[in-house]
Amino acid sequence: MPEAPALEPAADPARARRALWIGLGLLLLSALVFSLHNTLARLAFDEGVAPTTINAARTWAVLTLFVLVLGAKGEWPRVPRPAWLTFAITAVCYSLHNPLLLIAFKFIPVSLAVLVMYVFPIIVAFLAAALGQERLAKSTLAAAAVAFAGVALVLEIGHVTLDWRGLALALVTAFALAGNVAGAAQLNRYIKPLAVPFALSILGAVVFGAIMLADGGPTLPVSTRGWLIFVAATLASPAALIGFYVALPRVGAPRSSVVLNIEPVYTVLFAVWLLGETMSRLQAAGAVLIIGAIVAAAVARLRARR
Repeated sequence: MPEAPALEPAADPARARRALWIGLGLLLLSALVFSLHNTLARLAFDEGVAPTTINAARTWAVLTLFVLVLGAKGEWPRVPRPAWLTFAITAVCYSLHNPLLLIAFKFIPVSLAVLVMYVFPIIVAFLAAALGQERLAKSTLAAAAVAFAGVALVLEIGHVTLDWRGLALALVTAFALAGNVAGAAQLNRYIKPLAVPFALSILGAVVFGAIMLADGGPTLPVSTRGWLIFVAATLASPAALIGFYVALPRVGAPRSSVVLNIEPVYTVLFAVWLLGETMSRLQAAGAVLIIGAIVAAAVARLRARR
């Protein structure tokens, strides 16, 4: 017993470093699984599953996860009256971004849709400045210019004709996702962070379930392979959320946002590997510009906060 106080200071730094590395690993795994969900969803389309069915199943799986977690803790958060308007706007954005992205996959390659969507961190910076959450730095403006230049390169596909509907859906997805993130940041002033996705998932389960029924669903796969893909796509989203929320207190929000920018890279690799998509050198250069701009903006915001 007398030796315990002397050993404690030496043990704490090692434990903290170990927790940090575990958290970073979980974040990388979480981003990987999020990307895998997008690719599996695209494969499920080929098995006869409608985007509305996948999105409803995914949302119900996420809601089930939160019910189990919050139910075990005995905590059932509520949205206070002053936050109702913010919640309504955030809920609309939340209800739009994932269904629109899944539909965009039907018109343009998955890798292209995700790369266009991943301009959203730059949009978040502008929304955060407009809402008074953070100051808009010059580095963010520079990153925005580089990111949009990268998008222009990515859209240069040579003689391949792209469906404008897919590009429009991916771009609207970026704005909706940005509105969701900025709105969630506003809601965190009123309720705990975990309560925000829980409240949104309740609304999403009702909305996406209704949309699925209106679309004639559920549209389920007819083959064993299709069922495996469908189940994997459905479970991938809550699995990624588990990894994210376990890693968040270990790593911290600023570092987590930087690490999760690896998701577009994962998505492109999955699309090339599993979907047989290809990218030209010009598109690859554009992808590097987009990801580089996002990471640079995130690092600049992290330094500013320090």
